[in-house]
Amino acid sequence: MRVSNKGVDGTRQMSPDWVKNVSSKLDKNNPVKKAVDEAIDNGKINTGLVGVDKKTGELIFIPTRITNIKK
Repeated sequence: MRVSNKGVDGTRQMSPDWVKNVSSKLDKNNPVKKAVDEAIDNGKINTGLVGVDKKTGELIFIPTRITNIKK
């Protein structure tokens, strides 16, 4: 699995900056935006990668901590 360094507004996918940028693009009344923003504000945001094992067909979930791109 890989994350892109060319995510929303030049951020790395799944990084804290990316999560904030994606959230900022949601409608202010969107319940997902409210939940994500609250989790960010409370330091309770968790991220992970999801994929499918091509050999077994099993779903794979990997909790991750992706860092921001250093500028």
